[in-house]
Amino acid sequence: MLLTFAVALLLLQATLTYSDFIQVKNGGPWGDWGWTESCPEGTSARGFSLLVEPENRDNTAVNSIKLYCAEPYSTTVEDTITSSAARWGQWTSVKWCPLGDFVSFSLKVQKPINGDNTAANNIMLQCSDLTILTGDGGRWGEFWRLE
Repeated sequence: MLLTFAVALLLLQATLTYSDFIQVKNGGPWGDWGWTESCPEGTSARGFSLLVEPENRDNTAVNSIKLYCAEPYSTTVEDTITSSAARWGQWTSVKWCPLGDFVSFSLKVQKPINGDNTAANNIMLQCSDLTILTGDGGRWGEFWRLE
C-alpha cells in the first residue's frame, strides 16, 4: 500500500516573520495544506526540527515540521508552530539560526516512482546571516534551489 506523508508542511505556507510567507515550487501530489500560522509579533522562526520515519519496509520520510519562534538573537522558545503530522517517526534535534531568522528554504522531494513514494524527504533553510541549515531527513529525492 502506498503511504503518503500527511505533512501539511506548514513551513511551505507558514509565516516566518510576522508578515512574510514562503511557498514550495517542487512539491509533489501528496499531503494536504495545513492552516497558516504565525509566530507571535516580535518573534520569528529561528529554529526547526523534523518528524522523520527511519527507513523501513514502507517509508514515509518527513511526516511533520516544527518551527521554533524566538526573539531576534535568542534561542528562548516563545512559541512553536507544528504542521499536521502523521504518527510515524521521531523528532530530530532542533537546528537554530546562529543569528537572525529563516529567509529562504529548499525542500528535498522524491519525484513520483512506481513503488514506495516518500514525497518530502528533507529541508534546507537559509538564515538571514547566510548560514544554511540542513535537516536530518531522508535520502531520496533532490533539493530545489534555495528561494
